[in-house]
Amino acid sequence: MDGVFLFRLGERVYQSFEVSFRSEEKVKHCCVSSGRRPYTNGLVQFQSLLELVVYYEKNPLYKKVKLKTAVMEELLAT
Repeated sequence: MDGVFLFRLGERVYQSFEVSFRSEEKVKHCCVSSGRRPYTNGLVQFQSLLELVVYYEKNPLYKKVKLKTAVMEELLAT
């Protein structure tokens, strides 16, 4: 479902995270720089990853997709 997301360590950028999320039946990835605070996705700066999630629950991260549900082990089992 659109808006399902998870954070993981970034593979391409040193000391970064990636938020992977579902949009339009595909998985998209957004790099979040974290070398030093504030965290940034290149557009907006955040003091924490939680602040980033709260922001993108209310504002679209990609097209019209907002973050909705963090991936939990229970979701992966269904």
